Amino acid sequence: MTNKFSIKSILAILLILIAIIIYFVIIINASINFPVLDDYPSILSFLINYDNTSSLLGKCNAIYTQHNEHRIVFGKILTLCYYKILGELNFIHLIFLGNIPLVGIVYILFKSLKIDSFPKKLVVFVPLTIFLFNYAYYEVSCWAMASIQNIWVLFFAFLSLYLLNNENKKSILWACIFASIATFTSGNGILVFITGILFLILRKEKKSYVLLWLTFFLINAFVYFIGLSKVGHHPSFIKSFIAHPLDLLLYPMNFIGSLFLGGVSGVGIVIGFGVIACCLLIWLKKIYAQNYVLFSFLIFMLLTVVAVTVSRFGFGIIQSSSSRYMINSTLIFIIVALLFTQYYQSKLNHYHWFGAFILVVIFNIYSYQFIENQREVVNISTRNIHLIKNGKLAQYNLFYAPGNETQIADILSTANLKGIFKTDSIGYSTKLILNTHLFKIDTTQTRFSLDEFKSLNDSIYRISGWMLRMHKPSYHTSIAIGLEDSLSNMYIVIPSMVIRNDVTNAFMADHCNYNYSGFTKDLHIHQYPKGEYTLSFLIMSDGVNLKIPIHKKIKI
Repeated sequence: MTNKFSIKSILAILLILIAIIIYFVIIINASINFPVLDDYPSILSFLINYDNTSSLLGKCNAIYTQHNEHRIVFGKILTLCYYKILGELNFIHLIFLGNIPLVGIVYILFKSLKIDSFPKKLVVFVPLTIFLFNYAYYEVSCWAMASIQNIWVLFFAFLSLYLLNNENKKSILWACIFASIATFTSGNGILVFITGILFLILRKEKKSYVLLWLTFFLINAFVYFIGLSKVGHHPSFIKSFIAHPLDLLLYPMNFIGSLFLGGVSGVGIVIGFGVIACCLLIWLKKIYAQNYVLFSFLIFMLLTVVAVTVSRFGFGIIQSSSSRYMINSTLIFIIVALLFTQYYQSKLNHYHWFGAFILVVIFNIYSYQFIENQREVVNISTRNIHLIKNGKLAQYNLFYAPGNETQIADILSTANLKGIFKTDSIGYSTKLILNTHLFKIDTTQTRFSLDEFKSLNDSIYRISGWMLRMHKPSYHTSIAIGLEDSLSNMYIVIPSMVIRNDVTNAFMADHCNYNYSGFTKDLHIHQYPKGEYTLSFLIMSDGVNLKIPIHKKIKI
């Protein structure tokens, strides 16, 4: 292998390190030391239940209990170890731990690519590393349990398949162990075993290796699926297929292609078909034969797309463009690029990789807008969280909450009492004021209804209704109420969520789940300065902040 310490090599390593450091600095600055959505049941409630039981069986059950359709044993053990060592949770630290395996994934991919020239190999990985560390999957990047679950499972899967390529029993055994860990990190982890079976057959490995792999597979499948129940709020596959059969084809295409454009678009779907065509070319031209390991990574990623499609396409095609899935499509593009690089390496030169470098830098700059929106939401959140007093929340940021205010207050109060997580370190007592220019007035992309607007007494107004952004599932949007004064300053009021199945039924033609579009809020007007305020509804999603003017006045 050529000189590892040439100027070219050192420069490439520096560029790779700079890309990684910039990513971590940005996501840490855009994260919040506060639980987000699934963090409540999977982290806080888990630790509370774990502490509340003294029996070994009870503690094991708390770790093993399913979360949605997953057994997130690894994530629970990781957070438990962090809590036991440091004594108190810091969600930013957990987010950092959740993103660390991205570095490991880069290393595994680097080791898997077969290019003799070390400097050339590094040059290849400059644009690919920058591309991997993009901000399109900001939801995973800045969310504790999502990053621990969705990034660590990819690391364990790739590590297992990499070790499976080493033709000795010790490596095969370690591959089985890491495949087992992947299985109990996220639901798609069990697909490592299915991928491995195809890999071993393709490589014509020893029957003893296949038997060992199958034994681990059957044990893991039994332990994983025993007692596993269907998630109630997930739509039925059969009913969804009967209602919208074409979605089963378009969902995975948009899943792959929406990385660059977001949302549902013909271009994104065409890109998805293009990637599948490249995968077929890899098979038909037997490009995979030059690098079985990378091909096994690709098979695992494609099986993940299939699994997500089967379990989630009933939510509508728009759900396939969710930010939390884009780490998967990012890796699919990278692995396909590596396989073609392996095959055509003699025809590729530095000009090709310089062009790729320019393109991925442009893409990362483009994707930065999503993390900027996340930063704005963090701004709102950290300034709008109130201290818990007497087990109640006077006002709480529900941008990130999975349930009603009473449930959240109970979980956070219990976590405070037990010392698991202390909210008083970041609580604020001042109201948040934003300038109205942050919100674009829009009545074309939105629908709404003000169902209730009345004064309960001299100091409380009750406001309830629903609002949605067309063609955008309501669980991907944040809704709020705006009180705008005469100086165009606006107080942000976060309502409690109300499930509205009737709204989803009313907009069936959109194929979107609007169940989480309902809200209610008892507004304590004495908390605000005296004056006259104009009521607005606010919707925030995908970096877009929309305002719906409501022709109602509140005098204080």
